[in-house]
Amino acid sequence: MVCAHCGCTFKGTDSQAFHFKYEGRVAYCSTICRTAASSQKSREQAIREGKKPRKGVLTGPCPTCGKMFESQTDKVFCSLECYNKSPQFKEMLKANCKKGNERTQEIWAKRMQCVCPVCKKEFRADKSHRRFCSHLCYRKSKADLFDAWIANPQQIALPQCYDEFMLQDELPCLIEGCEWKGRHLSIHLNNVHGVKAAEFKRAAGFNLKTGLVSPDLFQELSERQKRGVAIDVVLQQKGKSNMPGKGVVRSYQSLEGKEHRRKARLLVGPGPKRVCIGCGTTFQQSTLFGRTLYCTIACRDKAYKDAGKQPAKGLSA
Repeated sequence: MVCAHCGCTFKGTDSQAFHFKYEGRVAYCSTICRTAASSQKSREQAIREGKKPRKGVLTGPCPTCGKMFESQTDKVFCSLECYNKSPQFKEMLKANCKKGNERTQEIWAKRMQCVCPVCKKEFRADKSHRRFCSHLCYRKSKADLFDAWIANPQQIALPQCYDEFMLQDELPCLIEGCEWKGRHLSIHLNNVHGVKAAEFKRAAGFNLKTGLVSPDLFQELSERQKRGVAIDVVLQQKGKSNMPGKGVVRSYQSLEGKEHRRKARLLVGPGPKRVCIGCGTTFQQSTLFGRTLYCTIACRDKAYKDAGKQPAKGLSA
């Protein structure tokens, strides 16, 4: 069965299968996912009715779409899409592209000897395209570019701003009614709420490999001396099959991973010019990824109609 909240594939009970097949109900992989879906719906209903949600601040309007939105702290835009469409983001992207083009020759001359743009630490990169010395610095860079401008409603199902959330000095508990803050969120969830880390990560949209710890604790754990399994490659390979979230649950796509991919695509900039196979018009592809065949969705639909075909649901131009 497919979880209606996190989208993973799981093995449900006979009762869930009966309700899903004969009564048209949705199913959830865990209790925490059911609670997260319920809290998400109640917050969306409160925003639509113009009421103040139980957690966060109702602010706005968004300069792009003009809607009111919920955010834990004062922000300008309601979502990553609205920030992407704003003139402010386009100016920032143009300035970064210009700066990158000016330093291209210098970067290739240094090859693998790099300086982290966040902490200014010199390191030896294992890949030519690696820019940051650690994943923590990568989070700080993306948070500065994106998360300082878009809404961050800290609830049990975070829709965006994962980098900004993980860079806080103390991570707050996302369970409604709990005011705990600390350095190790996963231990608190297990000891106090009885929620497993893997279940919480799926419900809140985190990557299964993301450690729910504060930046200073992450630095301490990464610098400590490795012992036992950490230095035994054979035991590491055996342990991969026993990782949390593996086995029963499959096909999980985290919101954090989707957010990182969207940020990477936005920073790449527009793609090459293409010729529409429908009308022959030259157009600019929105990104460098893939190959767009039609200039617009209307042109694609017209070409399919003339050929007597139906375009696949959700297929882009």
